[in-house]
Amino acid sequence: KEKDVRKYLDNGVVEILLLSESLPSEKIEAVMEVAKQFGTKIFLFSETTQEGLQLKELGGFGAILRYKQ
Repeated sequence: KEKDVRKYLDNGVVEILLLSESLPSEKIEAVMEVAKQFGTKIFLFSETTQEGLQLKELGGFGAILRYKQ
């Protein structure tokens, strides 16, 4: 869920941030700014790929954590 990913991102726990290009550009830019502050790697997925379509169906956000919080 977006809420969970944002919470982990704001706490610096996200190692890799997965975003769907189908998200509004303002939302993408906002989370990318936070991710850059913590050195989080960012991957944008196009919805024209199977992986991107799956990510979009899951809400457009995903994360791989540095450690379990």
